[in-house]
Amino acid sequence: MDFLKSFFESKNVTVNNTNKTSTVYYIENAFEADFEECTKILEDSGYNKRKESYFGANHRYKAYQSEDTGVFVNFYKNTNVLTVLKESDCKFFEFSDSLGGVRVKPQISQIHLEDFGMSYAIRLSDGRYIVIDGGREFEPDADELFKTIKEGSPDEKPVIAAWILTHAHSDHFHCVMPFMDKYGELVTVERFMYNFPER
Repeated sequence: MDFLKSFFESKNVTVNNTNKTSTVYYIENAFEADFEECTKILEDSGYNKRKESYFGANHRYKAYQSEDTGVFVNFYKNTNVLTVLKESDCKFFEFSDSLGGVRVKPQISQIHLEDFGMSYAIRLSDGRYIVIDGGREFEPDADELFKTIKEGSPDEKPVIAAWILTHAHSDHFHCVMPFMDKYGELVTVERFMYNFPER
């Protein structure tokens, strides 16, 4: 982001290239005025399509989009930290969704796993699910996840609105493979969401 170069040069900036598409600029000892200056520079440089904003007592946030690039600016008053995340080929703003009406009571289930790991099934009020991780590659983990969403779904074929894979540890994402092998034809998965860093 060349247009922010002079802004960054005047601050103590740590740059973290998390993967091929994302860069995080981390500024310590920042102030609210820095947040305002940064977002004004963004808006004056073509990032005038502000998509989201939030202003709380201790947190300020604005998100912008220009073509396929998203920029997310956060200021944390308690720690005086300003972060700017730039993501090319950004899909974040494509994931808006609308519920199909209230059909069931929302519910969150922690799936019992054979060994250890993380697996949650969150039932939305329209009957679809959000699955978080899933656990390890053990078939009983896949069975337990399917059983939970099948029993709680108002539809014959359960719908997973989003399967979110938080990170690439085997006790979090490996269950996807045996689950899809065994139950892939019996469920509808609308989207998988992940952003694993490069090695």
